[in-house]
Amino acid sequence: MKPSIASLSDQQDIEPFDAELLARVQALHREIEQKTLEVTSLRRSTPIDAAESLQRSYSATESPVTVSAPEVPSVSSIEIAREDEIKETYTQGMRLLKDLKKGVPATTAKLERAKEVVNHVYS
Repeated sequence: MKPSIASLSDQQDIEPFDAELLARVQALHREIEQKTLEVTSLRRSTPIDAAESLQRSYSATESPVTVSAPEVPSVSSIEIAREDEIKETYTQGMRLLKDLKKGVPATTAKLERAKEVVNHVYS
């Protein structure tokens, strides 16, 4: 047994189709799209325009600014006490780090195997 349209309208308040309301909603959606496009365009162009106007204002009000690199005072070689010892310690440390870097994958593999054994024993 199908419900009739009269019984549906009794259960719910259904408003008749409003063409004017539809036209208004569509107009508002078009306006939203237009404003979105305008904002997108302004987000691209405004920083460029601001930079150009700032540069024009600086060039109109002030004389050109010349920037030169600061002069670096001449530095004679610095004598470091125990320089050879420091270099040797650094070299040994770098060698040790390289050896450790090579050994990490093997140690990781051993650890994974040990975890598997522990899981097997306790399961």
